[in-house]
Amino acid sequence: MDFRNPQIHPIQEDKPSPLWKQMLLRLARSLRIIRPLEQPFTEWVGYYTTWEDALAESSGWDCDAQIIEMTTQAASDPAQDWDYVEYDYRIGIVSALLAVSAIRRADALRVVDFGGGVGAHSYHHHPLFDDHTIEWTIVEQPALVPIAQERFSREHVTFIDSLTVNALDHADVILFSGSLTYLEDPLEQLDIVNKSSVPFLLFDQLHVQRSPRDDAMSRIAVQIARWPAATISYPIHVFNLEQLKDYLANHSWQCVSSWNNDVHWAYDEVAHIGALYRRQTP
Repeated sequence: MDFRNPQIHPIQEDKPSPLWKQMLLRLARSLRIIRPLEQPFTEWVGYYTTWEDALAESSGWDCDAQIIEMTTQAASDPAQDWDYVEYDYRIGIVSALLAVSAIRRADALRVVDFGGGVGAHSYHHHPLFDDHTIEWTIVEQPALVPIAQERFSREHVTFIDSLTVNALDHADVILFSGSLTYLEDPLEQLDIVNKSSVPFLLFDQLHVQRSPRDDAMSRIAVQIARWPAATISYPIHVFNLEQLKDYLANHSWQCVSSWNNDVHWAYDEVAHIGALYRRQTP
């Protein structure tokens, strides 16, 4: 493959799914509402110069409020034709939040969850913190927030449509779980974190290159995921871990712990990691 001129060829399917179902599957997956019984076959294609170039070769994540509404209805109705599996607890997240709680020694642990969908992490992990009060703020796309507030908000769980310094100044930890790599400009969000006073930074399911070919902060690629019911593709930043570490160190972040997320799947090109960082004060 000539990575200088990357191409993505049309994917042929024997029995194409209806467009509405492909979109629902795509969005439900991104919002962590459902998980197919089988992990998708995933590959990363190309070394793109710009995000726009990669986006042009992708089906993308774009959706509107109507699709989100359809997804939440389908996901909450057991009669719908969806496959469910039990939720996999993210032990790295649990351990990190317990560590932050122990260090902070506050009455409540305040978490900002960037890209947290409709709150899967909050709902599924909350029983593990029965002796702690957790205030969970989820940052999501503006079209989703009103629906999430209506259907999924509860005590100590709120939704906002943008990451702000003010929200972070009232938090103990900012969580990026599988979300930072799918942003057009991930450093823009990290810069907001750097300007705030939030003391802990938590990554999970962060995509990193196993063998970077250059010193760039990330490889811009197109990730293609194939399920039996649908095939989707979208731009992604696959980070150069050493460059990301240098960036964080230059902004006074020290790694407390890191872990490997390649439990259910492993790929030659890309690894999935988690890490907890603590802000160093002068």
